[in-house]
Amino acid sequence: MSHLEAKYGDLCKPVLEDMHLRSGITTQVVVNNAKEAIFQLLTDSSLCKDENWLFPGGTPGEPPPKRIKRYDDIDTGTQVRKAWKKLITEAPPGDIPYLLVPIIVGYDKAQTDKLGKLPLEPLLFCLGIYNQDVRKRAEAWKILGYISDQSSGVYKDSDHKLQDYHDILEKLLKPLRDLEQESIYWEIEFEGKKYPVILKFQLLLCISDTPGHDRCCARMESRSLKTQGICRVCDIPTLCCDDPHYVYQYTQAFLIQELVDTKSRRDTLKAVSYKEVKNAFARLGFEFGGGLRGIHGAVPGEVLHVLQGGLL
Repeated sequence: MSHLEAKYGDLCKPVLEDMHLRSGITTQVVVNNAKEAIFQLLTDSSLCKDENWLFPGGTPGEPPPKRIKRYDDIDTGTQVRKAWKKLITEAPPGDIPYLLVPIIVGYDKAQTDKLGKLPLEPLLFCLGIYNQDVRKRAEAWKILGYISDQSSGVYKDSDHKLQDYHDILEKLLKPLRDLEQESIYWEIEFEGKKYPVILKFQLLLCISDTPGHDRCCARMESRSLKTQGICRVCDIPTLCCDDPHYVYQYTQAFLIQELVDTKSRRDTLKAVSYKEVKNAFARLGFEFGGGLRGIHGAVPGEVLHVLQGGLL
């Protein structure tokens, strides 16, 4: 560890912080320096190559075309295009253009013992200005910190346990939210030319498995017929899932939080299968490109639970 500290400096060193959770439990959380991690990603010579960049308009700072011919990487998706549209409405300072830097976070439990009693959940992130082939590489991801296991705590109910989860999640995500408020001058070398840009960061996508997505949306994880709402993305009732003509409405994050904040509407919250939890993403104010759906529009289905073991 000492030689790594000498090479990369104190800013890269993980910090172990005490945290008093809302349930009354005190725990320790491992936190990394998010801003320093981003600078490492932007200066890694193995990543910063012409064939690795993903610029929607072809060059750094050039916005995406108004129309796309086919869906491909994330730069052709709705979230990124919506974020770009909002960004270019703001006048860039001088002649230096803005460059949207999408942030993708990923999280999944990892076991630290043979019996699976001590899981640890790393919270990682990568930058969406690198293409998909690069994002598959381990060195393209950095760890924000670790969500510790709450199974050893004494909780009144599962809502309190999930609230502790979101309190830790909020602490780890706050540096990313702070970064969204900043504008960072940077020079990107592309095709033999240096492009000065103003980096604007935006959290746009959360990658996990289905149970992980349910936790970050504060949704009930059960999908039995007794669960009234089965989907974290829209309001379709469980018993209507076989109706292809059902007229659904997308779930909007602020409406769910209004139910959480209004104590007299707990039954309504339960009726849509959400827990009484102050969501970390909503509390921090992540906009996910400017839409009203919030975290509920940033949790795409994954292969294992949705395709191989779920819908098809």
